[in-house]
Amino acid sequence: MLIRRDLLEEAGGFPVDQRRFEDLDLWLKIAYRHPQVGFLSTPLAIYHLEAGEHISVECEGAKTAVDLIGRHLKLAAELGRLEAFRPLAAVQLKRWMRGMLFDRRQAGQIRRILEEFPDLLAFRVRCSYYLLTIFPSVTSVGCHTLSKIVRLFGLRRRAIRKPVPQNHNLRK
Repeated sequence: MLIRRDLLEEAGGFPVDQRRFEDLDLWLKIAYRHPQVGFLSTPLAIYHLEAGEHISVECEGAKTAVDLIGRHLKLAAELGRLEAFRPLAAVQLKRWMRGMLFDRRQAGQIRRILEEFPDLLAFRVRCSYYLLTIFPSVTSVGCHTLSKIVRLFGLRRRAIRKPVPQNHNLRK
């Protein structure tokens, strides 16, 4: 993300005590104040998952997620952007919980999120995640198996469209 310095300072920068989701926290604080954001579909950087030296490795994900979403629900309300933020918060919580399903040890963390934000998630979503956390080992194996099948058959949807080559020829 490319951010003008004055906007970064206006948003308050990165929180010093936060060890996870720092980028998301900053982006949201900027978006409340300046909702018109540009988007470039061409990837400009490589993001490495599971990097051993990454500061988020030692963090408890659900606690940090609950704190972050709770803080931003209050901030969005203060800045008159609560109704615009609620759908994003719900999507982000579901994304985090979906990722946690792969690790059987995260069932308690998922339930903590469900208990903390019952009004953000639809009843069927809460029920689904609750059921999936009853037998976390079975759920974890199922998630890993489904992921392998999706990769094997190339079923995963792309987040962005493939860029069109600059010098493509329309005539055949």
